[in-house]
Amino acid sequence: MKIFDMVMSCAETSAFEKGLFGSDIEASYSAMKRAGSGAAEMFLREFSNFTRTDAARIVCLAGKGNNGGDALIMASKLKDALGGDSSRLFIFMPGGSRSMGALCKRAFREYVSGRKNVVLSSDFSSFEKELEGGADILIEGLAGMNFRPPLSGAYAQCLDIANSARVKVKAAVDLPAGISEDSPADEHAFKADATYAVGIAKSALFKPWNLSYAGRIRYVDLGFFDPIDAIESSGEFVVKPEALNIALGNLRPSYSDKRNYGHLYIFAGSESYPGAVLLNVKGALRSGVGLVSAFVPESVAPVFAAAEPSAIWVPCPVDESGALSLETFYLYKGRAGAESAVLMGSGATKSAETAALFEQIIKTTKAPVVLDADAISAKLFSLLKGVKNSLITPHAGEFLRVAPDTSDESLLSAAKTSTVILKGSVSSICDGEKIARSPRGCPVLSRGGSGDILSGLCGGLLARKDLSLSAFNAAALASQWLGLAAESAFARLGQEALSTKDIADIFLAEALRYRGR
Repeated sequence: MKIFDMVMSCAETSAFEKGLFGSDIEASYSAMKRAGSGAAEMFLREFSNFTRTDAARIVCLAGKGNNGGDALIMASKLKDALGGDSSRLFIFMPGGSRSMGALCKRAFREYVSGRKNVVLSSDFSSFEKELEGGADILIEGLAGMNFRPPLSGAYAQCLDIANSARVKVKAAVDLPAGISEDSPADEHAFKADATYAVGIAKSALFKPWNLSYAGRIRYVDLGFFDPIDAIESSGEFVVKPEALNIALGNLRPSYSDKRNYGHLYIFAGSESYPGAVLLNVKGALRSGVGLVSAFVPESVAPVFAAAEPSAIWVPCPVDESGALSLETFYLYKGRAGAESAVLMGSGATKSAETAALFEQIIKTTKAPVVLDADAISAKLFSLLKGVKNSLITPHAGEFLRVAPDTSDESLLSAAKTSTVILKGSVSSICDGEKIARSPRGCPVLSRGGSGDILSGLCGGLLARKDLSLSAFNAAALASQWLGLAAESAFARLGQEALSTKDIADIFLAEALRYRGR
């Protein structure tokens, strides 16, 4: 089972699809149906509780090509799910129905034509009037990867109207109209809340200048790469929707015990920031690791043992600032050798004693090491060069401690020392040769502590002896898992009334129900 699919430029995609489909119209149309249906399914799982579930108002901007056909099928599926005949679907096609290409026309006839409460128009005034009162959903499928700058005429005009309209969720199919992989977005470019990359994730979506237009990026895997046995050793990839099945899809042997699944040591927390290590532990325990030992300030150990009794809490001495002291090393040394991975840094502060402790542990352990938060420094990072399967989990600001900027070039260079997961709205995982984009997740994760859960998941997955994951694969799976948990939290509770602890306690488990989507 594969974890990644390739990311391609628009030109590479065009050539790949030509080789895949050739002149086989039926295969092309089958892919179109799966694209529109898959995008609708992903949309509903995430947004159905955010939009009106009956009598929904849906607007679709459809071009004449295959992108328009994808959008029409997606809009039709959403109409069926959100009220059926009582929902309204308004389709604006700038060129009119006569301009439709063969596959777009076929999609229109099969999914749209003759349905109740559907309006097809090419009149701008009607389109503008439709959006005056707002809408629940707007789907944009005007150009896709066929866009060539600049946008002008009818397309520019209708996108200006769409961007200014009051709509609960604006979604683009494949690529928002007006963005490209070579230059900043057109001034009229569509600003999506979510983009559904169908079949092949295009590199344009992941360019820094396009992220604010793409919104939440969702990859709809149509199986184009399934016949390809292995990924290349270098390049750009996207984490597959079903990636978690590689770690979580099989029954455990009935004769196994906790020792079969590894032992993670965590050195984190301080009297100033005690909660970080508790979130580390919660994330790690839910990774499936057999044992978790957390080395924490002695003042918080009893409280945390009561809060999370599944972990082993080791009370440790602290320095004058309340951070783990160098004396903690002797507690570790007495237990050294039992660990199958080590996680350090969350909530640890920049104490000199704690940094010295981390340095000694890195030099002593024979297990993979994960550095998070305050443990990410130039000195400690350089020590990872001699540690097999090491990983750092920085956000952009922390990454700048070990790299000049956050570009892909700097990421590839830094990752030659240690695998890096650069956290963001799209997290980028790099091992010095390849970069994998993990786009799952949503702004629910814009809360203190979400990175602590992620590093706990990373540490736990790396520690699992039964999986023997590389740091690159563990980081990809952890990011995918946390992202799915965030989406589940948003779908159930919205984006305000929840805490980071809820994500660890409830939604990491709930996310597994959607690991193949």
